Amino acid sequence: MYPSDLAREADESIKTAIEELELLRSQCQAMIDRIGLALTKFEIASGLAPRLPLKPHSPDSIVDLVANYYRLTVADVTGLSRVKACVRPRQVAMYLMRSQLGLSFPLIARAVGGRDHTTAVHACQRIQQLLTSDQELRDEVDELQRYLVDTK
Repeated sequence: MYPSDLAREADESIKTAIEELELLRSQCQAMIDRIGLALTKFEIASGLAPRLPLKPHSPDSIVDLVANYYRLTVADVTGLSRVKACVRPRQVAMYLMRSQLGLSFPLIARAVGGRDHTTAVHACQRIQQLLTSDQELRDEVDELQRYLVDTK
């Protein structure tokens, strides 16, 4: 292949990528217009997931996902706050690390702020227990799990 052919091929690839990005941008804008407020990274990624390259998940990616889903910061999820708005998402993150990544309790505890492993045990048991009776939590965890499976 001649250098001019390579340049033409690269140019076409770049044009195609730009067109795809413009389409994704317009789809994001349509989602924003439809919902009427700013989208979180989770909402944008959920809409774009089928088009994004697949990547393996890590404890950090789960913390980031949960933080975005609940509209919190990573510091809120991994911090020391005992406010329910932070505690439940933190427990969900620990549960997802256990159920989706199969991490040990000590690793989970370290991933969410260096806690004791018994905190991770309690969090996973608590979420498992609540999933049987709390439909809203079940829907939230199901949505997060679907996202993790779809982007694996």
